[in-house]
Amino acid sequence: MRRRCIERACAALLAAAPVSAQQLVYLPLDSATVVRLHLLRGGTVSGRLLVPFGPDSTRFTWCPAGRGGCRWDAGRTRRLTPAADVRRVDVRRGSRSTQGAVIGGAVLVGVAATFCALTDTGGCDPARGGFLSYVALPTALVGSGIGAIVGGGIPKWEEAP
Repeated sequence: MRRRCIERACAALLAAAPVSAQQLVYLPLDSATVVRLHLLRGGTVSGRLLVPFGPDSTRFTWCPAGRGGCRWDAGRTRRLTPAADVRRVDVRRGSRSTQGAVIGGAVLVGVAATFCALTDTGGCDPARGGFLSYVALPTALVGSGIGAIVGGGIPKWEEAP
């Protein structure tokens, strides 16, 4: 009976103990991968890995991802972040250019349709087929192009595998 109580007490203590280290990645991240680190103290930092990071790695070696290239020999741009200080790792997987193109095209066609409804211009008459061919199609193409350019500058992040 007493042995049973001791076993239950030990099991309860082990279950209540916090997990000291959480595995951040299950597959190794190669160097030159653009990552966003969510820090335990709050905030995020993003950059390009200079050294591969795997499940057994203890620190991230990275440099801020800017227009200039990251060089290993440039000590002032190299940053070291202990893995224990990181809550979650995100990996950049492309950009939001497709969503930007769709939104830009829809918004500009809506603006053109509103303009045609508020003004009495002959080229916007849907009965003559002018709205679709002369207004909606060109504004959709221009809006999609502008939206793709804007969306191309917004990174798409996914949690690291």
